[in-house]
Amino acid sequence: MAANYSNNYIFNATIAQLVPLLRDRAFANELNIEMKSENPMPNGVWYRFHHGVSFTSWGEKITITLTPASPATTNVHIKSECGMPTQVIDWGKNKQVVCNVYECMERNIQRFLSYTPPTRPEQIPTPAPPSVAPVTAPVTPKSAPIGKSFCTNCGAQLHPEAIFCGNCGSKQR
Repeated sequence: MAANYSNNYIFNATIAQLVPLLRDRAFANELNIEMKSENPMPNGVWYRFHHGVSFTSWGEKITITLTPASPATTNVHIKSECGMPTQVIDWGKNKQVVCNVYECMERNIQRFLSYTPPTRPEQIPTPAPPSVAPVTAPVTPKSAPIGKSFCTNCGAQLHPEAIFCGNCGSKQR
């Protein structure tokens, strides 16, 4: 079993506000990590990042799990494990990686606290000519194939058991 380290943190932000931060290229570039996957869960979302091989390490697999702690806060679980399954000593590298990820999230979260998901083009009203009164028609959702569900905010296809949209992070239930 590879050496690992994990820790839990509480952020005063919603999952919808943290998702864009974790998708942000500047966040990944600052930590010199690469996002490998984003996976919705029934009560949140988790991400897998990789940190490459360096002089001091064979690389790390970093997992960040977001789950609601309350309506306005999010529990963030950060785990770093050695890239090689046979590596049993990490000389504190995994703890340093977890601390670096947390500190980077703390530094950058302010950019996303006022985040509002982008609207779909069909939701943006077109201005009417000045001589004609504006007509507003209700936006009808795209017809969905049976058995598939789509985000009520951005229209992305959802996992059948998803509570949060994997695309925009908005709550679905």
